[in-house]
Amino acid sequence: MPKLNIAPWDREEIEAHEELGPNNPEARELVNAINKTINEDVLYYYCDCCRDNLDCDETNSVGVGKDLFGKYGFATIDINGKKYFVQIRDSEKFAKVSKQKNLTALRSQEDSLN
Repeated sequence: MPKLNIAPWDREEIEAHEELGPNNPEARELVNAINKTINEDVLYYYCDCCRDNLDCDETNSVGVGKDLFGKYGFATIDINGKKYFVQIRDSEKFAKVSKQKNLTALRSQEDSLN
């Protein structure tokens, strides 16, 4: 069987889906944590098809993302007409990564501003 040639941008999308999709145990755990934390009544839906769990091209209200701190579960919520983007992370992993990146110093600077 011939090997498929996958364009670099497609390869990145496939890798992201494998890492952040429902087949990844860490991603599933993060989505479960968001679902247990956020009241469904405050979830913000970008369109009716999102609310009805239909496939659409709009951004998801709940999902998994990844940044320099690692993976995070997220939800977009609406409270009194104001939209909020809420993240949930594994606190041990976050602490380890933030320490590695010397962000503890940044936190103390932020604390002194508050």
